[in-house]
Amino acid sequence: MNRYIFIFLVMVLAFGLSGCFIPETFDAAIHVAKDGSYTFQYTGTLAYGPALKQIQKVALTPENETKLKAMATELKWPPEFKTVTYEGNARFAAQVEKSGQPNEDYIFINKDFSFLSISHEPDGTIKVSSKKCEGEQLKMLKNIRARIDGHLTISVKSPMKVLDHNARRSPRFLGLFGDYEWDIQSFEDPVLMVIKPAS
Repeated sequence: MNRYIFIFLVMVLAFGLSGCFIPETFDAAIHVAKDGSYTFQYTGTLAYGPALKQIQKVALTPENETKLKAMATELKWPPEFKTVTYEGNARFAAQVEKSGQPNEDYIFINKDFSFLSISHEPDGTIKVSSKKCEGEQLKMLKNIRARIDGHLTISVKSPMKVLDHNARRSPRFLGLFGDYEWDIQSFEDPVLMVIKPAS
């Protein structure tokens, strides 16, 4: 067996689905209803970290590409992943649609790489946030030349109230027109929104 194929197979077995799938280019949207339920949608590319690491040493072989293509259909993806197709060069195209009930927390993609989370805090607020990558995790992302370039939109229905946010753009004319929007182009630029439910 080719040495690099062996290394690649070891990485796939070691990381599996819980490994580092990294959001790359995407459009994402969260809609928070007045009762606290929500929907989350993600349309875009996910890069597979272990394969990106290999690419820094040697190009993926046809055998590597075949194994990665098989992952799209053979791995047990969470139910909100409606479609996953392999596009080549360690990239997967994904369509994600999640409907969350009031008081239901959610993490995308997983706890190992919490790109975006919806959590219900002890004070009763709803927090939408992403973890700032730093330290060893940030070093790893830079070493494998991972990149991120996406757009996030969050809409919040009245009488829900936004207490805090760091959106690039926010609703205009007393909050009557538009949504909260982020252009996400760095793993060091976290998302934050704090929402107060209706009394």
